[in-house]
Amino acid sequence: MPATAHVRSRRLCFVIFASALLIGATMLPASAQKLSGNIRFTWWGSTTRNDKTERIIKLFEAANPGVTVTREPGEFNSYWDKLTVQSASGNQPCSITMQSRYLAQYADPAILKPLDDLVKAGTLDVRGVAPAVVDSGRGPDGKLYFIPSGVFYFTVLMNKTEIEKAGLQLPDDNWTWDDYASFARKLAAKLPSGTYATGNFGEAFDAFTNWVQGRGEVLFKPDGTIGVSKATIVDYFKYWEALRKDGITQPADKMAEIANNIIDDTLLAKGRIVMDARPANQLDAHQKVLNNAMPGQELVLHTYPLGPKGTGNDIGSNGFAIGASCDAASTRIAAAWSNFFLQDAQAAAIYLSDNGVVTVDKFRQDQGSNPKATPGQRQLISLYDRVAPTAKAAYFRARGYAAMQQSLTSAYQSVAFGRSLPEDAADALLRQVARQTKD
Repeated sequence: MPATAHVRSRRLCFVIFASALLIGATMLPASAQKLSGNIRFTWWGSTTRNDKTERIIKLFEAANPGVTVTREPGEFNSYWDKLTVQSASGNQPCSITMQSRYLAQYADPAILKPLDDLVKAGTLDVRGVAPAVVDSGRGPDGKLYFIPSGVFYFTVLMNKTEIEKAGLQLPDDNWTWDDYASFARKLAAKLPSGTYATGNFGEAFDAFTNWVQGRGEVLFKPDGTIGVSKATIVDYFKYWEALRKDGITQPADKMAEIANNIIDDTLLAKGRIVMDARPANQLDAHQKVLNNAMPGQELVLHTYPLGPKGTGNDIGSNGFAIGASCDAASTRIAAAWSNFFLQDAQAAAIYLSDNGVVTVDKFRQDQGSNPKATPGQRQLISLYDRVAPTAKAAYFRARGYAAMQQSLTSAYQSVAFGRSLPEDAADALLRQVARQTKD
């Protein structure tokens, strides 16, 4: 063979070999590719959650020496305002913590990347996550916009010690709202002055959602119109007014204390309310404060009462979205970060279902049976297993969650302070929500 032929042959072999390497590299999942670069990651949470997240990020960076993650933590309410401004300017972080209740506001390919193709290619790893849970990350257009990492639900937190001291037993899961009122009245008759049987849920949005869905209605219909009726709102206001006026709940001027997000300040944590509407993952934090205020008392989680149409339990999810402005290299890093948080055993052991029950089945089972788990963690997972099969995911149109929540607060407060009749307040709530969610 002539020398030139040998050269051409070697060149051809090199080209084929190099092409094979390139093709192989592009077909590798994100976790198997060497990553390099920086991404911004934003989330909300308390100091405890921030500390856990920091530890997990450090593990991820150690496993990927060429990667750095710029941390952007925030407080829940201001988090969404900031994200809205960032999205409007195209300056949203590459890795974004998203929640199903707020998704409709951001479920736009110009704000968040649709993730179906990344999941299909294996770039995003959702092994062990139930398909129905994955689907909670879909927007109104049916596209997947975030990968759920934690499922949240809402409960009644109860002071078991005070209930038993009053000679009563914890209700079962089949109780109704009529049963709740009757139970609260019996309990109130045995409590010392200044301690209330139940918090006033008149402006507690999660209790309201449960009430609505338990009556076979929805807050918003799939077409975006309001789905809750005036009659259902009026009945809700009257229910809580009857308990408030009889002293079963705290008075109107104390209602702000139940809504306060600072756990140290809630009446439940101070031992002055026996039953309260709180997120399930707050049990341990409330118990810690109560241990100092009233040592020896035990808090437990309990399901919400049933409505005429059955359970109204509201369930949602938090997880990882990717900003639309994220380039290809940064998208691979964001996907790898999501995979690490979701699928790494050490990361799951650090986070311990802090922002909703972990969605990966094996980690949920591990945490539920872990002897080192706190009572709150075990109850969180145990009750989730009872609630999840029949729970309903409330749909919110863009700006719908914030609008409904704010309108409920102002409407019920106007009733409780004697400024409006329940019927007028219900009309005002519906008008306000319609106005705030108008496109």
